Amino acid sequence: MSVIVIKTTEKVNIHYKPVKGFLFIDYYNKLNEYEAAVDVFFQKIITIPRGRSVIQVCNYPGLEFGFRLGKGRDKVTMIDLSGFDSENVTDMNSMFNGCSSLQSLDLSDFDTENVTQMSSMFNGCSSLQSLDLSGFDTENVTDMSSMFHGCSSLQSLDLSGFDTENVKNMGSMFYDCSSLQSLDLSDFDTENVKNMCCMFYGCSSLQSLDLSDFDTKNVNDMSSMFKGCSSLYQIDCDNTSIIRAFEDK
Repeated sequence: MSVIVIKTTEKVNIHYKPVKGFLFIDYYNKLNEYEAAVDVFFQKIITIPRGRSVIQVCNYPGLEFGFRLGKGRDKVTMIDLSGFDSENVTDMNSMFNGCSSLQSLDLSDFDTENVTQMSSMFNGCSSLQSLDLSGFDTENVTDMSSMFHGCSSLQSLDLSGFDTENVKNMGSMFYDCSSLQSLDLSDFDTENVKNMCCMFYGCSSLQSLDLSDFDTKNVNDMSSMFKGCSSLYQIDCDNTSIIRAFEDK
């Protein structure tokens, strides 16, 4: 049985898409329009009380297709998803957005084979100290913009297993990851990426980056790509567009 376990110091809302037959009632959602989107599109809400709660997914039709944490998400101290079957999830956009009290997150059993959206997935997880995404299947993901935006406590991140062949947007992907000292992007395929704006903005602890396999022929925005990377003194790359962006930091 698929379950979600949450521990929070204050009540928190879990938002998910209601299901009508086999169709989703979709809604538009941006970081700065989060609460408005919830109200306008009548998103289903589960209110979790303070303390530890076990949510039986089968009791909430549509929850099996994904969720986002809403009001009170900054008070969530633990999310156990080891018992959550994510096989049917296609959209993980903003899933943990704003969970600023989370210090760890075990996603080792996450099935991401069918996911296409990972934008802002960990945005604002400022207390997250480690993140193991080695089991992530990202073959079908097209949007990774702001995925780790504001993960200011992460010191290392190994994304060497990421398949980014279909990703088009990497804008602000590591924005303000100010403690990041090690970042492995050695197997990134960026052939189809169009946006790298502010990709490493504010990564002030990074000293070196290997971008030797980066292909930027389809990128139309690299502005502020390395802005605020005050410790970055070396990039392994012979791509003139990237070198120019680096020199402009």
